[in-house]
Amino acid sequence: MSTHRKPRAVLTAVAGFALVLGTATSASAATQIPADGTGYAYWQSDPSGSTPGDALRVCDTKADGYAVRAVLTTYSGGSYREVSTSGHAAGYCSPWKTGDLPEGTKLVITTHYGSSGNWVAADMDFVTA
Repeated sequence: MSTHRKPRAVLTAVAGFALVLGTATSASAATQIPADGTGYAYWQSDPSGSTPGDALRVCDTKADGYAVRAVLTTYSGGSYREVSTSGHAAGYCSPWKTGDLPEGTKLVITTHYGSSGNWVAADMDFVTA
């Protein structure tokens, strides 16, 4: 009896792993970049439903008096776009800021938190258009 259960358990585990791997690498999933516990930036490389492609947004998730900002740049430092939650209470997400970028462009997203224009770098991630 236990010999039938073992292959079924292995098959179930492999199928579950494939499902997780498939959803984790899906083009429809936005990349989430943390902002040191104050919020997140989101990068969406390809359009998905109502979410545009080559799009950046930021969300403030902590009522701490700090705004959250994300800056999208090229590897060489050229700035493409910036989004911020400045002037809004926690729980706010900025609109998607978008614009077509050449396919395959390598980019860096840096997140920051701060107030009154004084920003502290929080995190970064490498993404591709």
